[in-house]
Amino acid sequence: MNFKTKAAQAQLVAFYNNQWLNIPLQSIDTAFVFPLTHEIADELDRVGGEILGGVNRSKTFRVMVAYFAFVHKLKN
Repeated sequence: MNFKTKAAQAQLVAFYNNQWLNIPLQSIDTAFVFPLTHEIADELDRVGGEILGGVNRSKTFRVMVAYFAFVHKLKN
């Protein structure tokens, strides 16, 4: 995943450090729910490792879905 600007990347990190912490934790292995290509899995690993500070692929996926829902006002 490439961010157009550092500000876009910073918004995801800010969401992870603030709003995400208020979302109840559920342990779901996304590999069993969504068939991921190697390219998508690699990007989730990279975003989780480099941007979110070392979180696993499943948590990265859930953070990103929650973030996009939050940004697009899909979450109440």
